[in-house]
Amino acid sequence: LELEEARNSGWRGGRLNERAVWEMRKQCLQLLRDLCYSTPALSEQLSSQRNFLVFLFSLMRNTITFDEAVGLTEEVLAFRGEIFNLALVPDFEGLVESLSKRQMAFFCRVLALVVFEVEERPSEELKITTAAELVAARREQAVSPAVKNTDRNHAILLRIRSLLPRMIKLVLVHAA
Repeated sequence: LELEEARNSGWRGGRLNERAVWEMRKQCLQLLRDLCYSTPALSEQLSSQRNFLVFLFSLMRNTITFDEAVGLTEEVLAFRGEIFNLALVPDFEGLVESLSKRQMAFFCRVLALVVFEVEERPSEELKITTAAELVAARREQAVSPAVKNTDRNHAILLRIRSLLPRMIKLVLVHAA
């Protein structure tokens, strides 16, 4: 009965071509981003699902879903209490090196969310930190035995030899 209803609705049982599947994924990502934007609890829930974030990074490898995947990743990472570990993304270096200039500029918004600790991120209220407070905070970080994800992410990014020259080119293009 379901097959008959599907045929009557216009479905002919043919295979969708690969582009049509990616376009459908793109629409799903856009819908999910809109839902996350209007329902912060959904963003918060998705931010705790490590595999989902890794999946979003994998969708950035396709030009059709790139913009939507980056936008949704940005939305979800903004709600994450803990910094996401880029080491979980398979072939992260390959992903970064495959990005066009436009994609790299867009991707930098995601990078900003994985290289700064939450307390280091700018806020509406600027607090003037004394030198003594800054030194005390740095000492506390230095003696902490745990390696932070931001430190791991910095190391991963520093190993990508082409990243810094590409980012400098981006800045120079936008400054001109």
